[in-house]
Amino acid sequence: MQQEVQKKSVLAYPQIFLIIACVYGFSSSIPVFLLSLGFSMLLLLSLRATLGATTLLVIYRSRLFGFNKPAIKWGLICGLFNLSSMITLIYAIVLIGPATTSVFLACGIVLIPFANWIVNRSRPKPINLVAAVLCAGGLVLALMQTGISFSFGWGQALGLANAVFYAFFVVLLNRASKTAPSEKLNFIQLVFMALVTAVLFFCIDFSSAAFSADMIRHIWVIVFLGVITDGVVFLFQTKAQGRSNPNISAIYLYTFALFAVVFSILLGFDDFRWQLVAGAGIVFVAAILPNVAEWIKAGNKK
Repeated sequence: MQQEVQKKSVLAYPQIFLIIACVYGFSSSIPVFLLSLGFSMLLLLSLRATLGATTLLVIYRSRLFGFNKPAIKWGLICGLFNLSSMITLIYAIVLIGPATTSVFLACGIVLIPFANWIVNRSRPKPINLVAAVLCAGGLVLALMQTGISFSFGWGQALGLANAVFYAFFVVLLNRASKTAPSEKLNFIQLVFMALVTAVLFFCIDFSSAAFSADMIRHIWVIVFLGVITDGVVFLFQTKAQGRSNPNISAIYLYTFALFAVVFSILLGFDDFRWQLVAGAGIVFVAAILPNVAEWIKAGNKK
């Protein structure tokens, strides 16, 4: 009994997602630092995916073997959308900074009901339309520069593409989880991403790649991203979500966009702009609005 209570105290409290969101927010700011040292984006993604897959292999061992065709099929499909999301995310970070890119990624959360409409033919609720309009307003504000000037270039286009890829990835992964355990799907995704990015690296970046002593000194950052963020923290999130109210946990989890903006500004990767902070706050409200509405509705029924 004591052991059961202890297990609940660790995973059942939704506040644990606040820590997870903090790690995600910090991790989304780091790639711009690694790329500034000269790391290849493709090599960075390959190393992260390899470390994440190795972490799952160590934790689950024999449970990862014995794949069926649906697991392989959906694992590859989800891996393709996950990889597309990661590539557009990092290129957007390089062009417009991690803070603004994180605002786009938070917009992807608002787009999930519309991606679900396309994939599963499930119409969005009116509250989702309200959230989308609110999100668009917050995004426009976040993209405004000093004064009232507004810019939209390749970086912003990649950020928007990232939001779309992320929304479809979440919907497809949710559908895929009905055919295979999440650890198998995640493992197939990571292996697929590691192999594809490794091949692309050797075909595109290998001839021009250079490794400096500064890169070697900061290799621990890639280990952190691969093992902790892509492996342990994502695994912990998956397990904790099974023990918590999804609406409440989502409210905590979606704070990653605010954490990303804060860390990016504190670490010097983005300049402080009140438009960026205010826009990120509005997008965050839009992201959690449907969850808050369902939470209140469920409370009123009790």
